[in-house]
Amino acid sequence: MNNLFTKQQAFYKKAGLIALILIFSLLFNIDNSQAVTVSELQKQQTELNKQIQDNRTKVKEAKAEITDISSQITELDSYISLSESKISELAIKVEDNKNQIKQTEENIVSKKRDLDNEMGNQAETLRTIYEAYKYSNPIRMIIGTSTLSQLINYNAYLEALENKIDATIAEINKIKTELENNKKTLEEKKKELEGLQEQEAAYKRGVEDQRYTKDKLLENKESEKASLEDQIEEAKAMQAEVEAKISSLMAASSKSGSGQTVYARDRGTSAVGFMWPADYQYISAYYGEVTPFQSFHSGIDLANISGTPIYATADGDVSTVASMQTDGHYYGYGNYLIIGHNARFASLYGHLTSFAVSQGDHVTKGQIIGYMGNTGWSTGPHLHFEIWESSDGGNNYARVNPISYLP
Repeated sequence: MNNLFTKQQAFYKKAGLIALILIFSLLFNIDNSQAVTVSELQKQQTELNKQIQDNRTKVKEAKAEITDISSQITELDSYISLSESKISELAIKVEDNKNQIKQTEENIVSKKRDLDNEMGNQAETLRTIYEAYKYSNPIRMIIGTSTLSQLINYNAYLEALENKIDATIAEINKIKTELENNKKTLEEKKKELEGLQEQEAAYKRGVEDQRYTKDKLLENKESEKASLEDQIEEAKAMQAEVEAKISSLMAASSKSGSGQTVYARDRGTSAVGFMWPADYQYISAYYGEVTPFQSFHSGIDLANISGTPIYATADGDVSTVASMQTDGHYYGYGNYLIIGHNARFASLYGHLTSFAVSQGDHVTKGQIIGYMGNTGWSTGPHLHFEIWESSDGGNNYARVNPISYLP
């Protein structure tokens, strides 16, 4: 059963990786026989991103199941402890039973010895009585005694021998009864011992089964989670290649006359720890300006081609991944996400074409979190970027000019 599960896990892992490679091969043209376009690369990004998000969802489900399994394991541990306690109790009873059997067997040996002694005493007394009566006819008794007192004493002697026989017979019967009772007790104790040993063995088998179940429950789910995480890492590696190819095409496009691209990573990090959130060709709208959609622009707009990677501007946790839609139409920010960085800062990224992270994920500075798009109130592909600052430890935020906090 365990080997079958291992083979299944290997098959699913291989199938997932093959699917990713097929996507990569078909869309990226690995043989380089044809030149790829930004549009094709964007499609590949979408496919890879979907694969990552699907697997991340499955990983979260697996983690939830592992948490649930942990409670099952806790329950199994309690059962195992209870079973081990029962085994310990039974072991004491088994040992006590063995001691009682040993004592009973010793009693039987002792009673047999007593019986042999009493039988010997009875035989000796019978010989004495036989000898006494052999020579005790009335005439001989009278002739053989010189006084009446001797005659009476002789009769008392014979009577004492007869009483001794009676007492011996009674003792023999008593010993025989005790012997039979001991033998009966011995059989009962032996049967009881067999029952206790069977019960003890059953508990031990139960403990082994429970331990095996406990180990397999977690092992199987951990293996599944690890397989999914491997697939995510494979997809992310492919994404990096796609990003590099897009950057190369963008650089070529810039050199051909569309304007020099400003690369986010080349700008470094600001004093408060922020980097630029995307490579851009120009800033299409600044903080505080009037735009077709706002009388006071609440962030900055970084323009570039659709599909341009968006980076986490600093370490933090993704608090929101959402889409502003009504009746199937985007409005406002369109696809957007928010990252909480610390008790002071949060950042918002709007008009994305797709996401690369999920709500609740922890991200690091420079990590790809989505891709530039044209969703929501937008006149062309760009990133709408906002920085929020709190003065009360994260309870309330106010939008501030991002330029003042970027390098």
